[in-house]
Amino acid sequence: IVTGTDVNNCRNTGSAVVTVFELPTITAKANPQSICIGYSTRIKAEGAVSYIWDNNIFDNSNFSPIMTTTYSVTGTDVHGCKNSFQIPIYVNPLPTITASASPSEICVGDSSLLSVIGAKTYKWDYGTLQSYYVNPTSSTNYSVTGTDENGCIGISKITVTVNELPVLNFSPIPQVCEYIDSVRIDYAKPTGGNYSGTGVKGNMFSPISAGSGQHEITYVYFDENGCKNSVKKSILVNPKPVLNFNLDPQRCYDAGLLPLQAQPVGGIFDGEGVVTGNYFDPTKPKSELPIPISYTYTNPSTGCSDTIIKNITVHYTPPPVVNNVQTSILNLQTSILGEGEGLLRWYDNSGLNKKLFEGNPYYHGYTSDIIRNYYIT
Repeated sequence: IVTGTDVNNCRNTGSAVVTVFELPTITAKANPQSICIGYSTRIKAEGAVSYIWDNNIFDNSNFSPIMTTTYSVTGTDVHGCKNSFQIPIYVNPLPTITASASPSEICVGDSSLLSVIGAKTYKWDYGTLQSYYVNPTSSTNYSVTGTDENGCIGISKITVTVNELPVLNFSPIPQVCEYIDSVRIDYAKPTGGNYSGTGVKGNMFSPISAGSGQHEITYVYFDENGCKNSVKKSILVNPKPVLNFNLDPQRCYDAGLLPLQAQPVGGIFDGEGVVTGNYFDPTKPKSELPIPISYTYTNPSTGCSDTIIKNITVHYTPPPVVNNVQTSILNLQTSILGEGEGLLRWYDNSGLNKKLFEGNPYYHGYTSDIIRNYYIT
């Protein structure tokens, strides 16, 4: 009610009705209210007919905050009454995911252990474990995602470098004979690796130690990346030829040429008394000591040789080398001097069936001039 007085001091009363409206109750919901950085959300206000947000966002529209922020909204109802509301949006950082490979550089055929840290759960191409062994045949990139307690996802990548194995070349090793002491076997390239096998020491091979037959030689080489490769090659050790040489151990001086025979044929005989045509001439040696006769044969297919030695003794019946005509001095014994080596045996006939004496000179008892033949061996 209001009373009014004019200039004439006249008064009157009047009344007016004032309607008071309640302020609108403004609320807002975020979907979602907690996000990971880089993701979006939207906020929808309720309780009025129009809304104005701060921080340059619009009602029920997507936006991507970069940090945790509280947003305010003013809502106006149909009566023009206004009210405000605040809602925080929580922005969580992405987890820092760190993937590793141990080792990160491998050789073909080797494996690497992939591992990851920095989150609660993980997902590889292979599954959801935290670590895996991998055996790539070429350089490969691997990625893994990790999810933390807030559901935020991080990603990490790792490369496993795969080095090829060194290319090796092992040339054929020439065959050898079993009696050779040692031969070189460094026929592999690149050089600088290690050889191994029966009879192997360094880059040398001992056939005499390994024995005849096929023997496998292994060559192992490491390149500048530490990658290892190996190659094998066989070496053939040939046995000596088996020789057979039969020789009569005794021969008379005047028995003539003795044919020399041995198996396999095609070898070479050598020794005192051996003459052209593979014969033994008993007239050549000059003593009754055993004479070594050797036979050497080389296998034409392997090049391996061997020598067998047999002894032969020649029994001599040469004509005497004495003064057959002796002039004796009366009543004195006369000596006859023979010429030759070793013990001289004196005989009085060519049949050698009557030995007179052993030694030199020979003393006879004739005291008159006489012509007599003596034979010595």
